[in-house]
Amino acid sequence: MVDQLSLVRSGPAKPERILLLLPGGGQGVEAFTEYTDAIDPDQRWLVAVAQPRISTRLGPLWYDVEPHYDMDAAADTVLAVAATASLLMQETGLGPERFVLAGFSQGAVISVLTLLDPRVTFRPAGVAALAGYLFPAEDDIELSRSKDVPVLVAHGRDDAGVFATRGWELACELQKAGAALSWREVEGGHHISPYLLAALRGWLGAFERSEIPRDSPDRTISRPVPTIELPSRPIRQARKGDQVQSA
Repeated sequence: MVDQLSLVRSGPAKPERILLLLPGGGQGVEAFTEYTDAIDPDQRWLVAVAQPRISTRLGPLWYDVEPHYDMDAAADTVLAVAATASLLMQETGLGPERFVLAGFSQGAVISVLTLLDPRVTFRPAGVAALAGYLFPAEDDIELSRSKDVPVLVAHGRDDAGVFATRGWELACELQKAGAALSWREVEGGHHISPYLLAALRGWLGAFERSEIPRDSPDRTISRPVPTIELPSRPIRQARKGDQVQSA
């Protein structure tokens, strides 16, 4: 049986859409709950913020990063996110076309992996990756699953925790795969800044207007100018598991 995530929820009794938010590694739900009014000022969404599922000496994480990225844990987390999304859709009577997944840092990584993992049998209406990155050369993801899906990739240009070039690389890969990409390089470092929140709010507003948020498919994404280059870590393969059905 796949575990579901612990959630803090806000929003109207009959929401128009669902937004599932995944905080970064080392953060709790309060990383997003203090900003829900800014994210959904008109109270149109069920906003659910999930608690990272693994307790470590570094704080709550979605997957461990020492001594390497633990892709087994990430794979299990993807299934937990998918199961939680299915529960939220079942409870509200809303389908995947009204479900959006967003995250910061590790939460952004898991959000993108959930979109690209072939074990997950639904595709969200959109995915937002704030200060995120893509694990390289993974055999267990399919970039083609992002085709025509609105994806926001937003990154602080002064981010020394996850360098902005890693967000840029993610944006380029998704653009090549045919995602309806929106790339935003904003002010700020590795935190949930007003600039990242403004990028997220503007992108979500397009869904409320029944629009498809995306940059021009022909847009050339400029590579950020690095100030600090972070060392790469070896990657461990994810396990394959049972598929998760949407409600």
